[in-house]
Amino acid sequence: MKVVEMPLFCSYLFCRCDGPGLGLVMNAPGVIHVLGYGAKPAPIPDLEITAIRRLLESQLPATPCPYLHEGMKVRICSGAMKGVEGRLERIKNQARLVLSIELLRRSVALEVDPEMVEAVA
Repeated sequence: MKVVEMPLFCSYLFCRCDGPGLGLVMNAPGVIHVLGYGAKPAPIPDLEITAIRRLLESQLPATPCPYLHEGMKVRICSGAMKGVEGRLERIKNQARLVLSIELLRRSVALEVDPEMVEAVA
């Protein structure tokens, strides 16, 4: 067995800086872009950074996963339903894929593991 460490957010560096510090960050080797709205950097809420820090400090196993949200169109990647597309919904904290027949205006839902689906562009 071999243990390999992988970044949770590949290609991203998190830093806290103000106006003059931002210039230093932008000129650091390897920095291509600072995320934001137009020319203004966008801060990540402290609550989200604290949650990630607590996860890392806990030593619990964690792996990156696709960013999925309710209502997103997704496709099943494996199993008997591989290739089927639908809308991702949550019912009682369970991820469900909703398949619809538009003409009938009817839908059915099935439970899916979020790791089994990918976003449809």
